[in-house]
Amino acid sequence: MPLIIPAVVVGLGLLQTLSSVGIRPAILAASLGHSIIGMPYVVYLVLAALSGYDIRLEHAAQSLGASRLRIFLDITFRAVRPGMIAGVAFAFLMSFDNVAMSIFLARGNPLPLRLMQHILYYADPSVAAVSTVLVVISLVGLVLFGRMLRKRDIGNLA
Repeated sequence: MPLIIPAVVVGLGLLQTLSSVGIRPAILAASLGHSIIGMPYVVYLVLAALSGYDIRLEHAAQSLGASRLRIFLDITFRAVRPGMIAGVAFAFLMSFDNVAMSIFLARGNPLPLRLMQHILYYADPSVAAVSTVLVVISLVGLVLFGRMLRKRDIGNLA
């Protein structure tokens, strides 16, 4: 659903809604707005991770005397964790790309807004350089994350 509604409409709607409850454009408003935009991605991916979940694992752990907290941490959370990680990654990427939300809800000059202004008013390669650095940082993060997951999966197989 968040992909269907234009970002300008969402940003303006959130600005109006948050203003009506007394929240002014600032870091709190921007954080709430970006959280609201990212929440559907996290929910859908966690639900997808839970689609193959077997409740009998919880019943077996409970019959063996495990506490509710231990069952949650050792069984349920481990089943949901890949969906949570993927959802957070998607939410971060969608939030980072949402310039309209930053324009309406953030005070000052957040990075997406500064890049957009720089493109409009200056004709130099600095925006391309910043974009390249951001892409490289993202790729390095993905590679490190993939290696971490691969090592964890290999450790679980042994």
